[in-house]
Amino acid sequence: TKSLYIPQGAAFPLAQEGVKLLAEEINEYVLTQWQHKQFSVVLPCGTGTTALYLAQHLHPDIKLYAVPCVGDAAYLQQQFEQLIEEDPSLQLQTTLLPQVLVPKRKSRFGRLWWPLYDMYQDVLRETKVDFDLVYGAFAWHSLFSDESVLDEILDRNGAKERELLYVHTGGTSGNATMLARYERKNRQSQVPKGAEI
Repeated sequence: TKSLYIPQGAAFPLAQEGVKLLAEEINEYVLTQWQHKQFSVVLPCGTGTTALYLAQHLHPDIKLYAVPCVGDAAYLQQQFEQLIEEDPSLQLQTTLLPQVLVPKRKSRFGRLWWPLYDMYQDVLRETKVDFDLVYGAFAWHSLFSDESVLDEILDRNGAKERELLYVHTGGTSGNATMLARYERKNRQSQVPKGAEI
């Protein structure tokens, strides 16, 4: 039996095949089920590998937005450049790069911050989907805390508003630990509102 191990974060050239399949599924879904709609795809990013590979294979009418969850927008752009340098199959063309969102507020990676916990709870209640508390909660918070970001993604000022398709890239195995950390903290003891713990 042959085994193939892909490092966490998908920063590995062979991961592109799996992401290509994901892009093909998205393309088929959008182009067959929603022929008269335009779509924007949003995904949270650490190294940005999934977003970069997805950009190579998505239909050009589908806009792709990457939410930097580990560093800022400049860090994510650097990650893209490094991946392109390491993987000759990638093309350095602006049209094949995801558009990097600039979140209104940056949270330190993995740190407790009550607005992320609240966003996690809101999205869970509304969708019944358990997203992760690190990447997912930050991505959703970035979308809903700044109306101009959502306006851009949905193209609300354009002739035809876009639909949002969110790609969940993180695992939820860390949620139990994160939820336990939040439970140990007393929300009332938090000094300034909106401060990180």
